[in-house]
Amino acid sequence: MTEAEFANRIDCNWPYHDISLSRELIQTAIGISPNAAFIALDELCRLPANTVVEPVGCPNSTIH
Repeated sequence: MTEAEFANRIDCNWPYHDISLSRELIQTAIGISPNAAFIALDELCRLPANTVVEPVGCPNSTIH
C-alpha cells in the first residue's frame, strides 16, 4: 500500500471506537513510511467528521 492509498483509506474515516483496528492502522502506517505514520497521527487527532462542536467563548477574552 502506498502513502496515498493509505491516506485515502483513512481520510475522514478513522475508526475512533475500534481500538484494535486503530492499532492495526497505526502499525500499517509505520510499515509504510514515517510520513504515513504522521498521516495516521494527524487523522487520529482530528474530531470525527460527523461531530458537531458548538462554539464556546473564552472566559478571558473579549471576543465571543
